[in-house]
Amino acid sequence: MSDVATRYDVDGIELDFYRHSVLFKASMMGEEPSKDECASIIDLFAQLRRITAEVAEKRNRRFLISIRVPNSLRYCRALGLHLVSLLEQDLVDILIGGGYFKMEPWQNWVALGRRYDVPTYAAFVSRRLIDGGAPDQASDLPVWRGKSLNAWRAGINGICTFNRFDPHDPIFREIGDPDILAQQDYLLQESFVSEECWSRPDTWEKDGRRFVIRP
Repeated sequence: MSDVATRYDVDGIELDFYRHSVLFKASMMGEEPSKDECASIIDLFAQLRRITAEVAEKRNRRFLISIRVPNSLRYCRALGLHLVSLLEQDLVDILIGGGYFKMEPWQNWVALGRRYDVPTYAAFVSRRLIDGGAPDQASDLPVWRGKSLNAWRAGINGICTFNRFDPHDPIFREIGDPDILAQQDYLLQESFVSEECWSRPDTWEKDGRRFVIRP
């Protein structure tokens, strides 16, 4: 991460803990990660913040740290990732939540970000969306529009996608603007855990489904 931050003229770094959500062996065995293990993650971010602060000072502009994680404080804590500690210590600039599964309504994610004055993004993966289309297939536009509109209405600050490879896909010209979405044909639905997807909450944390909160 230091190499990328110092050698490339980028605006920030994203740490993707959704690909995949294994930090420590203990969580997959149904046990709690040790205090030292959890502390090591905090230390990792603290080191990264020192690096990015130096880069920002030299370039005279901010260098952001974003993190993509399951959108549940309790689930992340069970994995050994203490999000509240990261936010309280100002070690994260953008929160990206969601992926192969969604843990809680977007409103909860938005409330967390506002509590610590950190922008929150919703991450969409086609394998979670009902009829969302495989990565190499065309997007089902009404599905993507409805998902995005739900997130915007919940107060999210932005949207990112995962495994959508076609730069000409119409979703990239629509899902970022709630006003455009509201004028289109859309399908309102909320999907949390896809039984057809190989990655589910229980895949990474024993009995992980207990953390799912549906509206």
